Amino acid sequence: MNYFAHYDRLVCKAQQRKIQSGYEQHHVLPRCLGGDDSIENIVRLTPREHYLAHELLVKMHPGIPGLTYAVLMMGGKGKIGKHASRAYAQIRKQASAFLSRARRGKSRPESAMAAMRAATKGKPLSDSHKKKLSDANRGKRMPDDVKQRMIKGLTGQKRSPEYCAQVSARNMGTRRGLGNRSRTGLKNSVEMREKISVALSGRKFSVERRMNIAKGQAKFSSDDIQRMLRSRADGSTVADICAAFRVSDSHARRILARTSYQWA
Repeated sequence: MNYFAHYDRLVCKAQQRKIQSGYEQHHVLPRCLGGDDSIENIVRLTPREHYLAHELLVKMHPGIPGLTYAVLMMGGKGKIGKHASRAYAQIRKQASAFLSRARRGKSRPESAMAAMRAATKGKPLSDSHKKKLSDANRGKRMPDDVKQRMIKGLTGQKRSPEYCAQVSARNMGTRRGLGNRSRTGLKNSVEMREKISVALSGRKFSVERRMNIAKGQAKFSSDDIQRMLRSRADGSTVADICAAFRVSDSHARRILARTSYQWA
């Protein structure tokens, strides 16, 4: 089909008549192609003719994003009609491709991110949404600059007493390893142990602090410890004890080195 000929006939028809009402102004040569707002470059078209003219322009110049966006915007005004659904779908697909190429490699502006955070704040995520986020982030490593910004933002901040009380109540009575079973029985790498050593170097905990840490790590009665010791004496490995009592490797070794935990 000769789209140029159809477009010329449509424009010539509009130039030879006079519409006094119910018309829309149309640029014969669109501004994105170098057209201006002069009287010679503007014709009066009916709404359906206006949409048809822009649809022809898209087919005449398929590589111009501005023409595609114009038809896409006009599609929401009821001018398409039921017989143009296929053409509209094709134009919508073409516009999506333009936007995808234009946004590739660009981050969203901070104003848009703030609006998204405000819209989703306090709203629980559905299971399907959580799964999509998990699949999208699986295997990705957080960039070092993002880690540094997070560390800088959290440095010096203190949690409120209410938050600490909630965490304490939630963890009360749990055994180490229950909350993170994937780490049970695993050892930290040499590099990780060195990082922990450097981070804790020079720090001294008070006696009360050490006692609280020990109590929090224990979570076992003397009877449980005696059962673990008997299991070890019967030939069970540390890994077997970790699996049976749901405790980490390092914690199990500390327990096996003692006979009981008794607190004043």
